[in-house]
Amino acid sequence: MISPTHSSEEIVRTHLHLRFVMVAALSLGLSAPAAGQLTEVSNAGGAQVGTAYFGGGPPPQTVTTTFGPIGGVAFADLSPFSFGRLRAVQTGYGLNAVSVDAHLQDVPVFSWLARTSYNLHLQNSGSRTIPSLDFQYHINGGLLELLDPSMIFQNNVARVSARINTTAPGFGGAVWAWELSLHTDALGHVISSVDFFFDPYGFGMPNLSPITIANGRASLTIGSFTARADLGGIQVGDNLFVDYDMDAEVSGSGFGTGGVARLGDPFDANGNYGAGFTLTEGGAVVATPEPATLWLLATGLVLVGALRRKATLLVRS
Repeated sequence: MISPTHSSEEIVRTHLHLRFVMVAALSLGLSAPAAGQLTEVSNAGGAQVGTAYFGGGPPPQTVTTTFGPIGGVAFADLSPFSFGRLRAVQTGYGLNAVSVDAHLQDVPVFSWLARTSYNLHLQNSGSRTIPSLDFQYHINGGLLELLDPSMIFQNNVARVSARINTTAPGFGGAVWAWELSLHTDALGHVISSVDFFFDPYGFGMPNLSPITIANGRASLTIGSFTARADLGGIQVGDNLFVDYDMDAEVSGSGFGTGGVARLGDPFDANGNYGAGFTLTEGGAVVATPEPATLWLLATGLVLVGALRRKATLLVRS
């Protein structure tokens, strides 16, 4: 219910201010790329969150947002039946984050998923060959948790994954693909496992903390991670395609249990933007921002989060 002290006009102004700060944050942290030979032909992406239940339970829910063909921001947010929250965000500059936080009661089997997708098409529109294209990828950390007040942790899985593929005349295929899960083994021990890993450029994997178990939570922290590779040269007129996806999923039995799967959360207190990549040629940024400047976007997203909370309080008060 809206309080008499908070008019609908004030709420509208707050939401408009939220939109303005989002645009300002993106403009501040993601200024126009330096002049170079790679021209952006198209830039599209999406964010999706969804819930599914099996053997009874609430109806499924899905939120999907997209942008393109030339840039934008996709943000999907869902709080189903007060059981937790799902969030996904993807920007036209390659920055993304996925987060699932599930605390379910009286649900036989469930699956919650947050997903981002990004498709970038660049072309060498200059008059000379680009001798080498430097690709740098950064993950700002994450978290996997299993939740169970009984401390048994059986039948649930928390999982995150990332996949990067490129296509160009001189090179192509998977740049990096990684899937990590937290679950219990046949003996009931909580373990982590790398379920899929493809690393032709020798990026390696993020560092993982030891699994800690206390107060109904089995937790694993994913450390920050940066890697880079030379993708090779691009001839005049050649095209480069980059496809990038990131997922977070929690699934299993929901009778008083759940879990957390997260690679970043763009509206957390620390401005954890999740992940991103850059493409540079001769030291000039030709596609996405350098990871060293991503804190500008993180600062803007913290402001966005604060305004979102303010808008929510206005509606609820």
